[in-house]
Amino acid sequence: MKNFKLHGKKKIFAKIVLVGSLTFGSGVAYMVGKHTLDDKEDALAYHGDHSLFERVFDRFSTPHHFSMIGIDDWNRDFNIWYHDLLQIPYGLDLDLDITDLNQADEEYRKIQEIIEHHDVTYPIVVDIDPLFQNKNLSKEQIYDILETFVNEAKQDNLYFGFKGKDYHLSQLQDFHPDLLRYVEFSGESYYRGNYDMMETKEGFVYSNYLYDHIIKKNGLNQVSTEDDYIHSNVVAKGIDVSSFQKEIDFDRLNVDFMIIRYGDFAKQENGSYYYDTYFVHNTKECEKREIPYGIYAVSRASDEKSARKEAKTVLNAIETNQLSPEYPIYLDIEPDQAKQLLSLPSSDVTNIIKTWVQEISKSGFTPAIYANTSDYQKLNEHTNQLLSYYDNWIADYGTNEEKNYSAIHKVDSPLENTNIHQCTSRGVVEGINGHVDVNLAYTSYEKKHIPTKLMIAGSIGIISAFLLLKIYRKKKRDHVKSRGINE
Repeated sequence: MKNFKLHGKKKIFAKIVLVGSLTFGSGVAYMVGKHTLDDKEDALAYHGDHSLFERVFDRFSTPHHFSMIGIDDWNRDFNIWYHDLLQIPYGLDLDLDITDLNQADEEYRKIQEIIEHHDVTYPIVVDIDPLFQNKNLSKEQIYDILETFVNEAKQDNLYFGFKGKDYHLSQLQDFHPDLLRYVEFSGESYYRGNYDMMETKEGFVYSNYLYDHIIKKNGLNQVSTEDDYIHSNVVAKGIDVSSFQKEIDFDRLNVDFMIIRYGDFAKQENGSYYYDTYFVHNTKECEKREIPYGIYAVSRASDEKSARKEAKTVLNAIETNQLSPEYPIYLDIEPDQAKQLLSLPSSDVTNIIKTWVQEISKSGFTPAIYANTSDYQKLNEHTNQLLSYYDNWIADYGTNEEKNYSAIHKVDSPLENTNIHQCTSRGVVEGINGHVDVNLAYTSYEKKHIPTKLMIAGSIGIISAFLLLKIYRKKKRDHVKSRGINE
């Protein structure tokens, strides 16, 4: 076996196996090891100059949401390819190791070349440390160089900012304070301003905002740095709909998510409950257009038996229509139902709610509870904080003024731990006649799907490995036979 070598096409197969196996293996590691982030906390990722193997193995222990890729790193192109393949959001980081304005123009063109061909969904930052470390540059010269980048970025309307050690950023305290600040902490904190991103000595990067939720939707050059939607804990904005909205023009609709009514379990004159006649149409349109959606049902349960029946009825509709909701299945507790539940003993209400949500949970869906702020707090107290254990969708309209959907960005959350806030019932949305409820999500429910490119690359890797194994075995048999003849 010492003389066994691969040549020609066999050698090419070996390379394909190596690339395919690495791609498939790292992709599986990414998908399996990726933890779900609590979007109310800071997003976390490694800096882009970590190697592939560090990134793959660390995904089993650390949640990642994005990366910052160094434009001048030797493995930049591979990092971009890798992130594009696995659909990992990333931004760009450019070292400003330059001395004049002509070089500044040349460096900025590097940024333009990348964003022209790639889907960059996190901010672009320039590292100011090399400028301040250059003793031949005055502060005025540094400002002139940075002003060149600022003017170019504003002309292209990019989400742009400065990166550097805290003691260097402190010297830019009053220099374009509206732009993003990415702080590398050195141990002592000289920087007294607000910062948007922070990097530790170990290379971990923290972000206060989930930029890709907006940038990926509107494009890198469509975002204002003053957008309240980004500078809040809101990760998505959507609507909830029922037959009240009637026929929706989905071709004109532009929302992040929808919550769709299944029906109301109040008994009708004929003894049946009210089934929403637009339920199937709305859910199918969402799936067709890849709009994430959830489902809500107005509960009238008065005991465990009726609660179980309601939940199973909703689950049966999901199975029958082959639906795949990504957002939760909501137990909708309207004010009249809340009043009825509050009149029952605490143990009975606890069992009713538990039965409903556990039926949903057993089927693999996320259960959640809808109520207005007042009813939610009363029911939570009445059930010994049971509601706190489940996700919620809280209705709290404030002044409830008529508002255009695009103008609704940031509204104070009604409760400390609100997952979705139904902030108005008088929203105006293109594609819908009349008013509609608008919701701000503080939790992301969108599932990560294995990218098609990854599946193709993985399949190539597996097939190549199989073919190479056959070649290897044949070569081994031929080698053994030839050795027998020679002996």
